[in-house]
Amino acid sequence: SSLGALNLPIGSTEAAKATQNFSLTANLNAGAAVGTPFSTSVQVYDSLGQTHQATISFTKTAANTWNYSVTLPPGDFTGVAANNTGTMTFDATGTLVNPTGSLAAITFPGLPNGASDLSFNWNLDDAAGNPTISQTTAASAGSASHQDGFTSGVYTGFTVDSSGIITANYSNEQKQIIGQVAIATVANNQGLIVTGNNNCMTTTASGQANVG
Repeated sequence: SSLGALNLPIGSTEAAKATQNFSLTANLNAGAAVGTPFSTSVQVYDSLGQTHQATISFTKTAANTWNYSVTLPPGDFTGVAANNTGTMTFDATGTLVNPTGSLAAITFPGLPNGASDLSFNWNLDDAAGNPTISQTTAASAGSASHQDGFTSGVYTGFTVDSSGIITANYSNEQKQIIGQVAIATVANNQGLIVTGNNNCMTTTASGQANVG
């Protein structure tokens, strides 16, 4: 590709990103009595970067069977939530068998702050395709969660790695690759003429510069 000027995004702001996916690693106590509840929470973001505490609740309804719900605090939305309740079933080894894959389009409409309706997927499997919700005789507990939204952030600086890739850093802990410093090589470094300000000029002794 052709060479061009690299521009640092000084003074720029990265827009917020609403949560589109979240995952939860948790165990439900197989020995719990019917009616036993358990809940944990995941912080999610709307399109304006406002945080919302999503509560994931489970209630045991029968052997190997738990009802679940995903809720937001009262006042966080004004519409009717959709796709946020259901039932999970496990086999005799405690592996989740239904539902599988993901729970799509969990939606909370009518956010009072003017953000877009909050809608996201609950991914039930890890990268290897194994369910992240289990049921064993261990105590019910949530051990990890992940979501892909973030609030807005301002440019704070940049880093350059060993291959010359320049990455902009933002106050919301996000990063953006903005370019790569072109690196030139010559057959004979000793043949270069130093012209000042860290600049060098090729000569017949150094050979032509190969940029890549």
